[in-house]
Amino acid sequence: MVAPGTLRARLAGLKPPSAATFSVVEISSSPAAYAAIDGHGRPAVLVETLSTTSREMVRRGLRLQHRAKCHVEIGGIFRTVTASLVACETDDPALQEAFVSIGDILLARLSVATEAEVVAILEELVELLERPGEPSREGAIGLFAELLVLSLARDPVAAVHAWRIGAGDRYDFVLGTGRIEVKASGTRERRHRFSLEQCLPDAGTKAFVASTLVLEGSGGTGVRDLAARVQAMVQKEVDLTMKIQRAILSVMGLPRSGEPIFDEAHAVTKLRWYDVRDMPAVRAVPEGVDQVRFRVNLEGMKPLTLQDLEVRGEQISPCLPPLEN
Repeated sequence: MVAPGTLRARLAGLKPPSAATFSVVEISSSPAAYAAIDGHGRPAVLVETLSTTSREMVRRGLRLQHRAKCHVEIGGIFRTVTASLVACETDDPALQEAFVSIGDILLARLSVATEAEVVAILEELVELLERPGEPSREGAIGLFAELLVLSLARDPVAAVHAWRIGAGDRYDFVLGTGRIEVKASGTRERRHRFSLEQCLPDAGTKAFVASTLVLEGSGGTGVRDLAARVQAMVQKEVDLTMKIQRAILSVMGLPRSGEPIFDEAHAVTKLRWYDVRDMPAVRAVPEGVDQVRFRVNLEGMKPLTLQDLEVRGEQISPCLPPLEN
């Protein structure tokens, strides 16, 4: 398996080619894969495959080409390789950084990939980068809170597996019959918006709310920094690190200056847990009424202790912070 950080490290050691299209260095022998930079120092990845696919895509400064004949310089030797090529053809540093970060994770899957899967892995890199999300303060606050819960979980691997399973899910975490909805307030008031459906768990399931206050503060923690910590906790599970990167891209978009920094220590101390059944909420509406959303003030509610949660929601145990000795 290609170790995390390999692509970044190998690219850092390359110099632009003197007379070839790419300067390359091998990062994997099975399949043969190369980290590459072009004459402008822009990153690329080449993978030699036997695939007969000849598809080519050029999108948002990214080029994907299968069965491309690439003139490369490797260790001072010039040669031509036929490979699947994915290249960043823009000077945008944010896109280049995202290309390397996500490329590093996808390359870790190559050693166990079939020929068809290699092609799909490279296409996934382009598809992820071509439509990054539009960042917002509200989105950043919400994602920070979800990552905070993951960073504190007693079983990070199980927690990330349970996180964001489907785009249409009512809850942020699904573990067997247990459900967790993470809510974050960007103010000092514990007021959160809920949907009617979130307050009506399906029969046989139990739903809980993890609520915290996420405030901006200098010297705090960025969303990407917290995500990197969670990725390190699950780095042996490549699909899980990729899951985290997808969430970052969809919510935060490409890296940019001026991204919000949050007071992580404050958010940890303000993390509280509640049983959805105990919350004040709208639980019935007239027939024909749907898409009901409302705001709930949890300030007056007594939160559950971790011991309470162990009794009421054994299924969500992997996502809970460790019990204090």
